[in-house]
Amino acid sequence: MSSRTPAERYRRLVIATFSVLALLLGGLTLANFGLAPALEQARFDATTLTQSRGQTVEFQANQPLAEAGKITVKPETAFTTSLDDRTLVVTFPEPLLSDTDYTITATDVGGSQTFGRARFETSFSTPGSEILTLIDGASALGDGTGTGTGRDTIRRTLLTDASHEDILEADSIDEFVSTGQLVIAAVTSDSGIRSLIVHRLRDGYEERVRLPAGSSAVQLRSSPTTNLFGFVQRTPGASDTLTLYDTTDLTQPQYVLGATEGIPESMLEWRFVPNTSQLIVQSDKQALSLIDPAGAQPPLPLGLHADIRAFIPGTLSFAVSDPTGGSIVNLQTGETTPLEAIANPDAAGEPDRLAVVSVPEGGGPASLVESRVVRDPATFADLRYAVYSLTPDGARMLYDRPASSGEVRSLCLSDNGQYLAIDVRPNIGDADTAASEAATAPGAQTLITDLRTQKDVGVVEGASADWCL
Repeated sequence: MSSRTPAERYRRLVIATFSVLALLLGGLTLANFGLAPALEQARFDATTLTQSRGQTVEFQANQPLAEAGKITVKPETAFTTSLDDRTLVVTFPEPLLSDTDYTITATDVGGSQTFGRARFETSFSTPGSEILTLIDGASALGDGTGTGTGRDTIRRTLLTDASHEDILEADSIDEFVSTGQLVIAAVTSDSGIRSLIVHRLRDGYEERVRLPAGSSAVQLRSSPTTNLFGFVQRTPGASDTLTLYDTTDLTQPQYVLGATEGIPESMLEWRFVPNTSQLIVQSDKQALSLIDPAGAQPPLPLGLHADIRAFIPGTLSFAVSDPTGGSIVNLQTGETTPLEAIANPDAAGEPDRLAVVSVPEGGGPASLVESRVVRDPATFADLRYAVYSLTPDGARMLYDRPASSGEVRSLCLSDNGQYLAIDVRPNIGDADTAASEAATAPGAQTLITDLRTQKDVGVVEGASADWCL
């Protein structure tokens, strides 16, 4: 028989219970402290990764992170990393390649509250590039024999396998633009009525936006990330207006911009700033301005420049031409710097067209694509056309053919600068004639080159590629 009192027995039971609980709690604490961080989700947009500089892939963990560990990206490409509480951020300074399988792996990822190490990994495929071209109704399948349907056609071609589909036809398509989800075409009927056709790619549904009598829509442009598209509404005897529509509501314009909003009476050119609703507008006196259509910011003068060449892929910088050469206008810093040309002593002929592929962050020679034309010194007739890729590592010829094979009319880059479209149209003589300035010409072709591999991808029928806007 025990000599302990009930009180003593109770006290010993309580002590034993708390001792067991303390041991269990200590064990659980050690176990939890040894747990590695766990990946909850990886966040990214495979499409935008191919469109702009500075896009990210984010690994979100279940606890705060202290060390990023070792990061690898396959195929190899430049990147930087950072930590933001529970998120490991991988940032790409350049747009990724199209139609490519990527794998990002992070090993030895450490938490700030545990000593366990984790491995994070995600894989994704970037979408393939596609190009839209305009085929003249008088053209047969690229042979220019004039045995076509008689209706202009917009064709979509996937570069991965050259498959294509005709997505829109009209009596006469003056120009068009794509938003990724929609194709908007400025058309003229056989009876002379002008309007816009908005074609939905998902199901082929079409809406029509009619223009006032006597007016025309020129210089179609789009800003896919903001659902906006717009055009210069030109009416004889009246000032130009810039009309912007939201693709989610076509019942009325989102903005109609005129002199009060900083739009010049007569415009030479305008562009959307990539991934924004802001606009670059050039007057007939060559003055450039940055305009916010919502009016939150007053128009910002950007100086006098002869021509807007194009935005540099993946950036908020655009190239302009000047009488003394080219310049780069950076909208983030407001700086305008001379475009540093790359010497190409082996290139014959006179410079004609120019596309800027990329500009180094710290300055230095840009990567360019340049077309040149060789002319007869006696008659000034065009003899040959050539296109060169110019980089700090050297020059490479991409195209060289006699003028009889066609005239190089434009050089256009894909969103990420990976592909180059060379717009070649039949050389029909006088460049000042209306025929040579038409948006299409029978037999026009677009040649596609991969600038990363310097290899030809293929030939696409038609011209006026949507990359050129």
